[in-house]
Amino acid sequence: MNVIDYLLFRLNAKDEYHLHSPFVFKLYNKVLKRETLFPFLNILSDIKYLLFGKRKCSTKSSFRESLSLPERYKDIICNLCREFCAGQVLLLACEKYTIYSTEGFEQVEEGEEIGSVLKNSAKEFKVIILKKEFFSAKDKFSAIEQLQELISPESIFICENIRFSQKEYDSWKTLTLSPKATLALDVYFLGILFFNKDFSKQVFRLKV
Repeated sequence: MNVIDYLLFRLNAKDEYHLHSPFVFKLYNKVLKRETLFPFLNILSDIKYLLFGKRKCSTKSSFRESLSLPERYKDIICNLCREFCAGQVLLLACEKYTIYSTEGFEQVEEGEEIGSVLKNSAKEFKVIILKKEFFSAKDKFSAIEQLQELISPESIFICENIRFSQKEYDSWKTLTLSPKATLALDVYFLGILFFNKDFSKQVFRLKV
């Protein structure tokens, strides 16, 4: 996606003054919104990211370095993990997984048997991060179906760089249409998906 797409998104996205969902309003103000005297600087930062791309990470990277996102979107992910009291976070890439502790975001475990960790441990993770590489896997849809079968209603998916290409965006839209998915939050670089049955099925596009 390009800068024009981003500007059009911001033009149509909502802020706290146009949110009628009490849960989304609270989450927006407590977790997603970044207080700044110069909101335009956020836009410039996002455009810089779109134009110049991302740094390559080392193989043994920290939690924040493993995320291919502008810094304030990394802040959002960390805030979400803390807000929903996720003791550990599962990060899924193309052919490997990494588990991080939310206390200091230290790496706990790394492996390549994604199917095994999903089958045995998926319900233990309240927050599951799907990197854009996960959507490049050949069997991504079977993996997504397996993941949704094993999650709990309290689970939260965070999808990284959902507009990196049309492929990632189509995968995000497929996820939002899942029968188990309820509330979806689109903040351009991130997609946040809830499965709580108490929520009505809605998609919000939000400015952050």
